[in-house]
Amino acid sequence: HSTLTSVAYEGDELPQLSVLTNHDDDAMGIALTRIEIWVQSCLEQWINRSLLSKNGYKFFENLQSFYEDYQRAALDFYYSNNQSTDSIGYSRFILTSLTIIRLMHIKLCEDTRFERLKVHAIRIPHLLNLFEFLILPNRDNMIRARDLYDYFLEFNEKRYPDLLSDIDSQSAVGVHFAEQSVEINENL
Repeated sequence: HSTLTSVAYEGDELPQLSVLTNHDDDAMGIALTRIEIWVQSCLEQWINRSLLSKNGYKFFENLQSFYEDYQRAALDFYYSNNQSTDSIGYSRFILTSLTIIRLMHIKLCEDTRFERLKVHAIRIPHLLNLFEFLILPNRDNMIRARDLYDYFLEFNEKRYPDLLSDIDSQSAVGVHFAEQSVEINENL
């Protein structure tokens, strides 16, 4: 567990790839693996602590920046020149990415301001098919993949459109939000 806590520098800050790779003994593959383990083991607690902090939902911006850095490095390392260079690592990248998306979605759905998201679809093109191609060498990864698959399958089948589809529909998230907003209705 000391490896996990050493990944998160500065207490409640997110891990930084630049910090992890500036050490001679930390190659990029090791740094990415440490990030992936941290996301799997510690991200939910980090989100919960961040929600209780004075910054509130600002942590989503930090998490987005963290994810973009991780994504850039992981894709360069696991998948370059339009071909996979590490199929197992690329599979871990997919699981890590989906874990981040799922945790963000869960936390937004728990907030009463965004609870409407619970009834809207999450439709990422070809997402459910992607699970067929994952290379998962151990049981824990298989269980994690199944949990993620089940979560996204449940939200793929919701009857209301996702955030970016059918935005003119009466059942769209934005339309519902606007109807509920006193400020928007006063200005119309």
